Amino acid sequence: MVFRSRGVAPPPSGISFESYGDEFLSESMDDEYLIGWPSASGRCVVFYCQEMEELARKVAHANSNIELGSIDWDRFADGFPDLFVKNAKLLRNANVCFMASFHSPSVIFEQLSVCYSLPRLFVKSFTLVLPFFPTGTMERVEDEGEVATANSLARMLSSIPISKVSSCYRAYCFCPVE
Repeated sequence: MVFRSRGVAPPPSGISFESYGDEFLSESMDDEYLIGWPSASGRCVVFYCQEMEELARKVAHANSNIELGSIDWDRFADGFPDLFVKNAKLLRNANVCFMASFHSPSVIFEQLSVCYSLPRLFVKSFTLVLPFFPTGTMERVEDEGEVATANSLARMLSSIPISKVSSCYRAYCFCPVE
């Protein structure tokens, strides 16, 4: 797993990705950075959570090798996620990317569930793009009893399975640098 920090500021509290998306594209999608990006080696399908839709569309518009995938983000009566990856059989041997947004604890479980499922669909590679690592400021324990939530979330991300076709899995997390 590869974590990169590009010094990109976190999204504003209102989670408007319009300006954040432009900054992400201009700062992160230069030619040097895209070396190893899945679309460079064949068909790439980009999935996204609702908050990242606009940014995913911009990325797909910028590269003709990228197509957008679709996920039904429904809920069961008890409030738990009822998720469905559309056209899952067509993902076989495709490079797959998921653009996540962990802006709220209420969405982390459903997005991690998608991250755990996509690599198991016989994809060629799986890439997770997480523009903001929310617990990045709580990475160490200073007083006995404190919980390092960044460490816990990093362990959950590290548990994302590798693809059934290859052992390729990448995660790009953009954390603010002070």
